[in-house]
Amino acid sequence: MSAIEEATVRWDRPGPGAWAIDGAHNLGPVTRIVQGVFPGAMAEGFQSFTGRYGMPISHIDVRYVNGFGYGAVRVAGVPVSDKPPPPAPILRIFTRVHPVMRRRNRAALDALRRRVWRDDLDRWFDELRPARTASLRALQAIDPADLDPKALAEHLGACVSALRDGLREHFSLVGASGLPVGLHLVREAKRGRSVGDALGDLRGAAARSTAATLPALAAVADALRDAGVQPVTIDDVRTASLAAAIALDAYLAEYGQRVVGALDVTGHRLVELPDVIVRTIAASAGRVTSDEPERAVDDPVLEDARLALASRDDHAGISCMWPLGLTRRALLEVGARLHAGGRIDDPTHALD
Repeated sequence: MSAIEEATVRWDRPGPGAWAIDGAHNLGPVTRIVQGVFPGAMAEGFQSFTGRYGMPISHIDVRYVNGFGYGAVRVAGVPVSDKPPPPAPILRIFTRVHPVMRRRNRAALDALRRRVWRDDLDRWFDELRPARTASLRALQAIDPADLDPKALAEHLGACVSALRDGLREHFSLVGASGLPVGLHLVREAKRGRSVGDALGDLRGAAARSTAATLPALAAVADALRDAGVQPVTIDDVRTASLAAAIALDAYLAEYGQRVVGALDVTGHRLVELPDVIVRTIAASAGRVTSDEPERAVDDPVLEDARLALASRDDHAGISCMWPLGLTRRALLEVGARLHAGGRIDDPTHALD
């Protein structure tokens, strides 16, 4: 961008209300394909649980300025406005007399009594997770390079639909993944414990999410150790032994197509980072699969917090990063064909 172009770029506010840059998901500009699916999926996901949980917010409104995402919290039942909030005493009265807030107050009490987040967490692990994984594996089994132009366009559309559905699913579980952890921390603070000590109670709880990669990586590392091979490249891993190749393929089938480093199709898939894979396998050698084994917890608050922690990276990785990677894979094939035909200068331009 030239100096003249920079001087003419406008940074208008996205709309009424208070906005903050969305640094939680991306630090830079976002591709138009993600701009097209992210705001609606996030709003719908939040709206699917905030009312049931009795939260005063409805959703987070996301809009883009020059590709950068900005978010504004929208309060349930309150019209969007630039007016400042009322004084605290008036606000307290408002939350008790406004019909929407009265309904949400009752819902909050009911949610705490019934532990509604537990239903959402159980549903993720028992129903949503297997279904989402199966649908993504089916998409992953289709090689975009084998498709004719019409079929490739349809496949790309299916990947984008999977991304939209996955993002909506992920954001619908934000409350279930966060609220139980917060309740545990608040309770333990009242008991005089520090946040660090209370978080220590959750050690090992993520064995089904983040730490699930460790046994898969350890299987590769064990096969390499048995073969007496210290790999330098990914080809070294694959040719070390049949066991190493099988373990590597199993790991990549689950994680290889997921995007890392950005919540956008501009992030690289793990399979595009072979050096990272080799280093990660080496680092996993000799590591335990979790800080401590799964255990029965005779404490509903702590039990819920541990399950919530286990879900967080799990549905983020499966419902968000995996369909992002499959969408990127399809777009790169589109870009390769456009580039070969002289339509674009660089295959990666198809990403935006």
